[in-house]
Amino acid sequence: MSDRPLQIEFQRSGGVAGAILTTTVDARELREAEAAELTELVGRADIPALVERAGGPGAGRPDRFQYDLSITIDDRRYEVSLGEAEVPETLRPLLDRLLELARRR
Repeated sequence: MSDRPLQIEFQRSGGVAGAILTTTVDARELREAEAAELTELVGRADIPALVERAGGPGAGRPDRFQYDLSITIDDRRYEVSLGEAEVPETLRPLLDRLLELARRR
């Protein structure tokens, strides 16, 4: 990892109750093992390719979750919004981990 490590802004909104969960994660503020795990999950999700495929906000279906991510990797910032039905399996482990971190805070 470079001197400008991973940073993530995460929000999950929608669902039946309409609750919003958010968290901001800076890898420099995590224990080394947690930072490494998060970096690996971001790598597996292939965020640059996901941003190209997503092409904008999710469908915004009622009673479904909406995921909004802003991820800074080194000096590049990637933003993606996906509806629950559009989330690829490669992204699911990262979203699960971010949800866990959001609930902890």
